[in-house]
Amino acid sequence: MGWKRAGTAATQRGTHRVALIGVALLAVLALDNVLPVGAFPPTTWGSPTPLTGATFYPQMPKVTIDAAGTATAVWAGGDEYYDRTILTSTQRAGGSWTAPVTLADGGSEAVLAANSAGAAVAAWEGDDGVIRASSRAAGGDWAAATTISVGADAVAKASKVRVAVNESGDVITVWQQRDFPFERVWLARSSAGGAWEAPMPIALNVGDADMRPDVAVDASGDAVLAWMEGIPGATKVLARTSMGPVWGPVIGLDAEAGVSAGSPSVAMDDAGDAVVVWGNSSTGLRSAMRPAGGGWSPASEVAANGSAPAAIVIDPHGDTTVAWSTYTNTGLVVFAAHRTLTAPWSEPVALSGPSATTMGSGPELSGNRGGDVTAVWEVRGGDPQRSSVLVSSRAAGGDWSPPSTLSLPEQDSSSAEVAIGADGDAVVAYLDRTFDALSPTSTVWTVRSPAPPVPPSEPSIAPPVKLLPRFTG
Repeated sequence: MGWKRAGTAATQRGTHRVALIGVALLAVLALDNVLPVGAFPPTTWGSPTPLTGATFYPQMPKVTIDAAGTATAVWAGGDEYYDRTILTSTQRAGGSWTAPVTLADGGSEAVLAANSAGAAVAAWEGDDGVIRASSRAAGGDWAAATTISVGADAVAKASKVRVAVNESGDVITVWQQRDFPFERVWLARSSAGGAWEAPMPIALNVGDADMRPDVAVDASGDAVLAWMEGIPGATKVLARTSMGPVWGPVIGLDAEAGVSAGSPSVAMDDAGDAVVVWGNSSTGLRSAMRPAGGGWSPASEVAANGSAPAAIVIDPHGDTTVAWSTYTNTGLVVFAAHRTLTAPWSEPVALSGPSATTMGSGPELSGNRGGDVTAVWEVRGGDPQRSSVLVSSRAAGGDWSPPSTLSLPEQDSSSAEVAIGADGDAVVAYLDRTFDALSPTSTVWTVRSPAPPVPPSEPSIAPPVKLLPRFTG
């Protein structure tokens, strides 16, 4: 599948960007590693095609792709900020996108996860402050939306939802929820093909910093949860692990006094090996590893010039890739590093050159079960109303390809997401923004690799088909 975590780094865009000492010098030195020449998967990208018409408030599209090459997209769209709908569409390999289907009226900040068979789950924040979700069995249709949070409303608002699914179809969803005067992390599970279990509170923050939880699940249904707590400017990163429904104690991964640590990202392989990466305002991007059934390693440095939130993926063998963006004296540069279960982190490699003066979002990562990884990010150059989506790929054991531009030259692109399939075929979705002081609009666009054999000459946008939700809880 396009194994990837829902709600990775770019979903938390613009939040907890860690300020680092000496970043410019370290990043410039690291540029010696820009774009190494070596083996990388040859990819042919098709032409960008619109998935939607222009609307006033579309939101970051999320994408997955299964082993058969069928891509799924989920996004929030609408012409009014408080009148959005959660929409989804699919595209078989070599085919066209289906007419969008409405999963729910009233929602935002949608996330999406799927396994290689095509079983998928989408979750989002309802306009009334709750968390709702919809599931789809492999080869099936989306179920009616279900409220999975409890006690949430416009005051005790639930937000920052994340979701993970394993190859068996087990699902774990976590979110942050206000419990005045505190914040809590809540969790809800769903076994393969089953109903949602009652949600449970899993972590408490007596401070007022965002907790920004993230979660991953292995093939047996065991999970790792990481979050941050404290007060702004003095936060720490914590984790809990589960064996089935039983959760272990809270473990401090980074609780250094006098610094701010946060925005954790979690990855877990089939066997249960887990990696967490996060930002530390003093020492850069850090990580901790937990072998299946074991304890957490001490925190170690990924990159002194690293920042969080970072994107992370892990393959079935525990090989892990992480990517992040960092300010340098020449602009913002995207870096990546990788490691195996038995080796330390590699030296950071700069995926983007130093010519980018600013950058709006990304990077995002996706990998397949063979260990191939693709990264996408946004670059803004000299024109303040034009930005581009760039892509780079690395075959298992190989080097990163030179970056190529996916979006059209005249577009102002943002919010790129990527999913890579079993054979290296991939899909990228992004927003194209139109600047208009009276009526700014955006359109969701997609790009496929390999290019479809017969690209449509005139892409048509079919009207959405509404699937009436049945809210519960």
